[in-house]
Amino acid sequence: MNTLSSLLYYILDKFRTVKITTSSFSSLPQTVTDSKISADHSVVNAVLSNPAAQTGDWTVTTSAGSLTISGSISGSTTLTLYLSKTNE
Repeated sequence: MNTLSSLLYYILDKFRTVKITTSSFSSLPQTVTDSKISADHSVVNAVLSNPAAQTGDWTVTTSAGSLTISGSISGSTTLTLYLSKTNE
């Protein structure tokens, strides 16, 4: 692989956004596993199918291959998260 190809792969890996969609849930915490998730991902956008289900702040903690959503919920919702790697 040449230097330009290596650089492009690095940039794509570093700045690619990952979309994660959950099944419907009505209790927290929830853990989602997906090999695309890494520990240095953070949430850049979140979309709930039922926003009223979120009754307080939610925290998303990422690790290699999974993420955990915690907080308070009333009712049920699906959640679509958009993750991006931090630039630190």
